[in-house]
Amino acid sequence: MLCPWLDHYEQCPTAKEIVLCPLNEDSALTEIITAKNDPSPRRVHFVRSALRQLNGSLVHVNSRVRLHIAGRMMSFRVASIDQNAAGGMILVQKDTTVIKFQEPDRQVETTKARLNNRIQSRLRDFLEDAFNENSAYGQLGIERRKTAVLYGVSGAGKSHELRQACQAAGAKMYEPSMTQLMALDMDMEESVYKTVNPISRCFQLALTHEPAVIAIDNFDMLSTSGGEEHNFRQKAASIILSELQALPKKNQIAVVGIADKKPQLSHIFRDKDLFQFTISLPVPDKLQRIAVLRNLLVNLNIDVEMDDESFVATLAQQTPGFVPRDLVRLISAAKLRALRRGREAEIESIEHGISHLSLAGSKDAAGFDDLSNEMSRMTLESGSNSRSVPLRQQDFEYALSITQPSQRIGQASTLPIRAWDSIGGYATIKKEIKQIVLSPLQQPEAYKRLGVKASSGLLLYGPSGCGKTVLAQALASESSINVIVVNGPEVFSKYLGESERTLRQYFETARALTPSILFFDEMESIGAKRDMSDSSGSNGISDRLLSTLLNEMDGIEERQDVFVIGCSNRPDKLDDAILRPGRLDRLLYVGLPTLEDRLEILHLLAMKTPCGDDLDLNEVARQTENYTGADLQILIR
Repeated sequence: MLCPWLDHYEQCPTAKEIVLCPLNEDSALTEIITAKNDPSPRRVHFVRSALRQLNGSLVHVNSRVRLHIAGRMMSFRVASIDQNAAGGMILVQKDTTVIKFQEPDRQVETTKARLNNRIQSRLRDFLEDAFNENSAYGQLGIERRKTAVLYGVSGAGKSHELRQACQAAGAKMYEPSMTQLMALDMDMEESVYKTVNPISRCFQLALTHEPAVIAIDNFDMLSTSGGEEHNFRQKAASIILSELQALPKKNQIAVVGIADKKPQLSHIFRDKDLFQFTISLPVPDKLQRIAVLRNLLVNLNIDVEMDDESFVATLAQQTPGFVPRDLVRLISAAKLRALRRGREAEIESIEHGISHLSLAGSKDAAGFDDLSNEMSRMTLESGSNSRSVPLRQQDFEYALSITQPSQRIGQASTLPIRAWDSIGGYATIKKEIKQIVLSPLQQPEAYKRLGVKASSGLLLYGPSGCGKTVLAQALASESSINVIVVNGPEVFSKYLGESERTLRQYFETARALTPSILFFDEMESIGAKRDMSDSSGSNGISDRLLSTLLNEMDGIEERQDVFVIGCSNRPDKLDDAILRPGRLDRLLYVGLPTLEDRLEILHLLAMKTPCGDDLDLNEVARQTENYTGADLQILIR
């Protein structure tokens, strides 16, 4: 049986009609199954096969069943039983039950498109194994998995995903939090503490409402580390362990820890093989962001010129690293901007009416009445319905300027906004940088189709003042890609291990915000050549930092869609391992500007400074050989 949750299932009523809703994304097979008035032998065979597989099973509304259809496993949701959308357990009998199929639910499709189908499938498989009391597990000596950890960045939709899986499994979800447990007095008596703490209460409620899922939020607070909270972690872990051990042998309760990062749990859980099954929820990619934005914009008043697929695709391209919560904040900021714009237009209209009536004098009584009615309408209705003001391109541009991915907070770029056109000269270098950095990140399918592996890093080197950092600033401003700036000397810390941890955090943040660029200024400070004499004098911190950098750039963990750019005035000081293929495998020399470059730089600088008519920039360019861009800026100033 698929759902043998009752010992005497023969006592349950028999279903007359069951309607199944496909959950798979095989559109061709789904269309065949759900086709109405289709008497083809293939569809009749599908219906008979489903009835044969469900024969003798207990199902209920919203329960999930898995059937072999056309040689592959498909998942279905029980949409209704006997034309009812609610009810208890019902028995399926092939002689008296009729099975029908309906088209996939739009809401289910939207939810699955919003987040990750693979994550949803893994969660539902986990709950199915946790709730299944099949005796075959005991006969085969397989211990059912009842604990798991779901982790991902904040705002990615972990609770939403688990809630959807619980709904599909027909399970009730309880959501205690470690912060609620931490708020209790640790010195209270053990018996009182056990009855009032939220985790124990949720276990007691779950026993009366099986099947149930206990989702413990902020589960990463149990990560093993030193500090003042060691006693709290030990006590919280012992509470969870005692509650799990106190559960009846046969139960339909699953416990899921929800965390922002993969927690390093203590041996208390590892020894019992608890919470060792982990599911990672990644940051949405471009296609998933498009689905989220469609869902958020469907009921909004969008300007006619923007109401097309290209606008949504462009907005998704401009929001790398955004999780669903960030996209909600982005849309809210655009709506507030539109609302303020609407109010300003109303106020401007009334001020124009007042000035017109002032010029007309007191003769236009009807005009005064219209103005009074307009002011009354603005007072009562302004701000009450934001849909009355259409959202325009300028509203979204403003929202993008003030909204950034939540994972980027604390790692904000210090690079100022700069356009390519504001940099004089170096046309060839600009073109090469765009081709090396932007093309693989913006057109990965082209490289995959050609079988070409894109470069993973770029080193800009040359004399100081020639514009290496300025080129990186323009790249960050024009690419719509998250840029994380690392100033080499700022990585160092006086505490043991803190420098390596800071460097790892930079790469971890970059991986969470993919596609992203990790920009290292003064890279020779953290990537210097290994020297035994220097290592002994600095307690080996340079060697340890270099090893961490090499491992993060090309180590065990894949650095996908994270491009590393380094700037250095002394490439001879960099360790040879940094410059090998797979790390900084492309080197660009940014040398002294040529005559044409100097002339273009001078023209751009002269546009910002009042200059006399007798100033000959061509002559100045000829007389400034061996000048850098910084020297020319000082010269004009």
